[in-house]
Amino acid sequence: MFITLAIEYYMKNMFLIENYNVKVSRISIVQKLSQSKVDKLLDEINQAEQKKKKKCEFLIIDAEAVAGLLHLKACIHYSIKAFQQKNNIANSLKTEILLYLSGYRQISKAISKIGINPKSTDFLFIQILPASSDKRLTLSFEEVLKNANIEIKDFFDDINYLPLLSESKIRKNLNISENEITLLTSDKNCKNREEIIEKLAIEKSALLNINK
Repeated sequence: MFITLAIEYYMKNMFLIENYNVKVSRISIVQKLSQSKVDKLLDEINQAEQKKKKKCEFLIIDAEAVAGLLHLKACIHYSIKAFQQKNNIANSLKTEILLYLSGYRQISKAISKIGINPKSTDFLFIQILPASSDKRLTLSFEEVLKNANIEIKDFFDDINYLPLLSESKIRKNLNISENEITLLTSDKNCKNREEIIEKLAIEKSALLNINK
C-alpha cells in the first residue's frame, strides 16, 4: 500500500504539509566533527529555536538515514497527524519525526539511528513552522555552520530531491529484507531499486503508528 500524502510544494523553498510549512536544506561538510563539536552544534540549534519563542522547530539529521525526500515528507506527515489525533509518543514534533524515520518507539534509539554523530558528513536541516507564521522566522543554517567554524563542502538551501545515500543503513534501521525488495520488483509504480526501497521505508515508518 502506497500512502497518498497531503503535501504541496510551497513558494520557493518550502513544502506545505498539513498545516505546517517545512523547509529542507542539505549540507555536506569537509571533515567529520568531534563529539564535542556535534554537541555544540546541536546546542546552538536548540538555542536558536528557543529564541524563536517555539514558533519553529529545527531538526538536524543524518541524510544517510533517510530513504528519500518522499520518505522524509511522509514521516513529517505521520508525525503531524499523530499530534492532531493525540496519539503521539514524543512531546515535540521534531522528536516524533525521528521516531517515524527510525521505526523505533524509543527516543534514545531513534536519536542514535537518525541523529548526527561524529561519523556524519551529510546532513539534512529541517525547519518546521505553523502555516500562519512569518516565513522570516526561518534560520540560515549555512550561517550557523560558518559561525561554528565548520567547513562546508556543499550547501543546498532548497532541495526537491534526495537520493538514497545508504541502502545498508536504511535497510538495517527499518528491517527491510531482500525478499521484500524482490516482491516489489514487478510494481509498475517503482522504476528502480531506489524507489522500491523508499516505498518500503515509507510503509515501515507508517507501522509505528499502527503498532502504538
